[in-house]
Amino acid sequence: GESAALTAALAAAGAPSTYAAPWRQEVLLGELAARGDLDALWRFADGGPASAPRARALLWIGAHGRDDAERARARERLRAEYPDSWLHATRASGDGR
Repeated sequence: GESAALTAALAAAGAPSTYAAPWRQEVLLGELAARGDLDALWRFADGGPASAPRARALLWIGAHGRDDAERARARERLRAEYPDSWLHATRASGDGR
């Protein structure tokens, strides 16, 4: 499933440090999501200027957060910080990826 595909993609990608931005952040996001490290994902989402990887971190937390409140907080941040993102259409369809 989704977890196996992510694991395979990360194995093929190698270390994030071998990539330039924004690809470095994409690989790092994948590593954090694969570990399920929600605290690190929040730090990643807060860790710099707005970017697609940071928006996807909020989307991931919005789908996989520890509880309803955390998922709602991530979705609200995504709406507030990325108001024109296509990710809102994805969320509205019920697809949390």
